[in-house]
Amino acid sequence: MKYVSPEYQKAIQLHRTQGIRNQMHAKISFGVLDQYAFGDAAFTVSPGVSFSDPSGIQTGVNDITESYASWEQNFWQLTGKQRFLNDANPYDTGYISSAVSNGAGIFLSNPYIDVSFSTPHSMVGITLQFDTATGTAPIDFTITAYENGAVKNTWPISGNTDVVYQGELGIEDADRIRIEFIKARPYNRIRVSSMLFGIAYSFSDEDTISITHNRASSPISTELPAESLSFTLFNEDGRYNIDSSFSLITFLQKEQLVTIQYGYDVDGSGNIEWLSPSTYWLQSWQTDGVNATFTCKDIFNRLNTTTYKKGVLDTKMHSLRDLAAGVFSDAGITDYWADDWGLQSTFTNLPLQYDSHASNLQLIANLGRSSLEQSPEGGVIFRYREQIEPSVMGVFTFGAPQVPYSYYVSGEVKQGGVFDAVEAPDYAAFEEDFFRLDGSMRFLPQGGSYVNSGYVSDVFPDHSGNYPENPTDTAPVIQLDFTRNITFGKLEIDIGESSGINQFYIVARRDTTPQGGITQLTTVMQKYTSGTWENGKLYFKENFDRIVRLSIYCVKNPKKQRGRIKRVKVHYPMCFELTSEDIIGNPKGELLEKCSKVIYNTLHFLTWAGTPNEPIQTVSVSPNVLTELKNSDIYYAQRFECEDPNVVIEEEEHYAYCSFIKISGTTQSADVKWYANTFASSYNVPYESEISELGEVCEFNNPIVSDELVRQDTADWIADYLSKRRQYTVETLGYPEVDPGDLILYNGKEATVVEANINFNQGAMRETFILRGEEKLNGVANT
Repeated sequence: MKYVSPEYQKAIQLHRTQGIRNQMHAKISFGVLDQYAFGDAAFTVSPGVSFSDPSGIQTGVNDITESYASWEQNFWQLTGKQRFLNDANPYDTGYISSAVSNGAGIFLSNPYIDVSFSTPHSMVGITLQFDTATGTAPIDFTITAYENGAVKNTWPISGNTDVVYQGELGIEDADRIRIEFIKARPYNRIRVSSMLFGIAYSFSDEDTISITHNRASSPISTELPAESLSFTLFNEDGRYNIDSSFSLITFLQKEQLVTIQYGYDVDGSGNIEWLSPSTYWLQSWQTDGVNATFTCKDIFNRLNTTTYKKGVLDTKMHSLRDLAAGVFSDAGITDYWADDWGLQSTFTNLPLQYDSHASNLQLIANLGRSSLEQSPEGGVIFRYREQIEPSVMGVFTFGAPQVPYSYYVSGEVKQGGVFDAVEAPDYAAFEEDFFRLDGSMRFLPQGGSYVNSGYVSDVFPDHSGNYPENPTDTAPVIQLDFTRNITFGKLEIDIGESSGINQFYIVARRDTTPQGGITQLTTVMQKYTSGTWENGKLYFKENFDRIVRLSIYCVKNPKKQRGRIKRVKVHYPMCFELTSEDIIGNPKGELLEKCSKVIYNTLHFLTWAGTPNEPIQTVSVSPNVLTELKNSDIYYAQRFECEDPNVVIEEEEHYAYCSFIKISGTTQSADVKWYANTFASSYNVPYESEISELGEVCEFNNPIVSDELVRQDTADWIADYLSKRRQYTVETLGYPEVDPGDLILYNGKEATVVEANINFNQGAMRETFILRGEEKLNGVANT
């Protein structure tokens, strides 16, 4: 679920009390960029100062947030964004020319950026990002395009004040582009932080006719996620017509990045809160009169078009995390999260399939009891979906003093305690406004046999009502250790009815430890909060996204009372509930086919020891070309031999389902003997997870399962999900913050979002959800 503010959460429900709600908004951005230009470009840049860094020009990526104070006219600022030069550890400041303009802003020798290509390139224009830290930009400059040494066109730019210049130039078939800076502010240098071969366009509600945005996910990874985006823009002035004088269609390329972002007018005055964008890749486009329609695909669609071939059988056990990393590396994907507990703790000695990269990732996710999803940036996330029991969670309390009846007074990391489901009354204590005469408190026993009171520090606030915060040896704080990254929407805290603690400090950390590496935790959230009181309990409602440790500091209390936390409870559903008031029309309810049991197969096999003595086949190989040889069975202990003494085997690579060979020394095809072992024996062993006596049998085959205990855990996990047979299709006004796979509340009952389909037409949003849950609307259990 995407993060939204408490103000958004409240305002998005205005229709429940007022009948209507404020307007939703959408913003689409896509770069009409020549995505191959950087890989073919050779840059020549005029001399820069000693700390100049032209890498942003040469890669298109640079985020300059600070600059050095320099002896240039009207350049020093007192904004805190400038620093004095540090030669030992310089900041990344982008390209800075050594040439300084004169009093008229003219250069004795013009700074320049010169780019050459090995083949001609076409692009809609040029984007130049100048000094974003100070807001300065060159005033006059020229952009010249060449082909075969001849000038094709020159575009003079004068009177520029834009820190980010986007010139819609229509450069076609150029093998060289030169940007020459003519004039700047008096006594100033030229600063360029980045450059793009093209322009990023942004389209708002007024530019958009319609948007169709469909998203689906399998929470148990028996299917790949599927997301698609299509949108129709006004074909204003025919700018998308192929035969217009300046058509953007000419410069569109498949795989160009497209982002969509939704926003909501929180207070009705144009104060729009924008959600984090979602990233897709342009797939097709067409024009029809005033309509220009574009379709986009997600990362899994892309990964379904490429094949993974490098599965190996080497008798070693490999973690699913390492297997996933290998798939991503082979596909050229660097933006991924595969460090979840299910992948790190699950191992197999069977090879991945000769299949698409996407299909192999699905097999890994399914066996690791995780779901697959696309990140907002267009990467891949494995999200561990099994809900762990509080009994495996631990608590650490650092060094602040505790009272004798505190559960953690020994200072040890202990299970139970605040996670105990049984509530306990407070002990009567000598604290301000703490003692109660309603029978809800106990007196301290003389024998020292205490009930579980959770965490009770012996630390009081000062005269201003503040507890000591740091170091942790003096602060009343507990650290919750979930033992693995988990995702949840709400944390319930019981501090007792007499406690006056009214502010906490929350620090959430994610386990980002590499496989087999030193423990590494990354802070993903830290904030002061007062929480929300409901039915005598305090709730912290956040998007707790893949959290392994959570520190809770007691910060403020207007009364002289100890810092204490009696109980803590994790609520897995996200902080979102659909009610009957949110639904347009009548929901469509469906009782899915009953599943009596899940059968999950494991492959048992025996391997031969040693190397093979007889070839498994003889293949004809052409010379001087790397040849792929595919096999249907799993091969291992492979090698190639050729009886022709003139033939040299220059390259050979062996995998479970294919091998590669390159030979030389001959001009004709040569017979090569392929030696390999196959399984001595293999057979499937089914595991059955019973759900009920009646219903269909649901059988699953995951060809990388080799561990019986893991097989059982995965089968039980699948069975638990399939036992939830109630499926509802509901139409709403739209909640784009909700993602497929999210566990939410539907009329007070837990339900998993299976699909979320948005239709946006000129400012009006409708979103249809498909939900899968365990219980009926009236709360009667599914039987």
